[in-house]
Amino acid sequence: MLENNIECKNHIITIDCRKQISISGVTDVIEFDEGSIVLNTEGGKLLVEGSTLQITTLDVESGKLCATGKIDAIMYSDGNEKKSRGLLSHFAK
Repeated sequence: MLENNIECKNHIITIDCRKQISISGVTDVIEFDEGSIVLNTEGGKLLVEGSTLQITTLDVESGKLCATGKIDAIMYSDGNEKKSRGLLSHFAK
């Protein structure tokens, strides 16, 4: 069990040379564009930020997402972020 009562099941993130990301344990994609992917995972809300991002595989049934592009950052959210500019602004919605 993680802090804030977030129970994490099997959840794996693999990044290959900052050009490809594979994420398991995906339950829902909340928002997606060329600059960011916001999704719910077994480990909590997750933001992937970069440029020219494209989702190449999405299978919510098996919980797998793969994307390509330039990956600049990944960040988890517990839902308590205050509205701000940049990377954290995606979680304030």
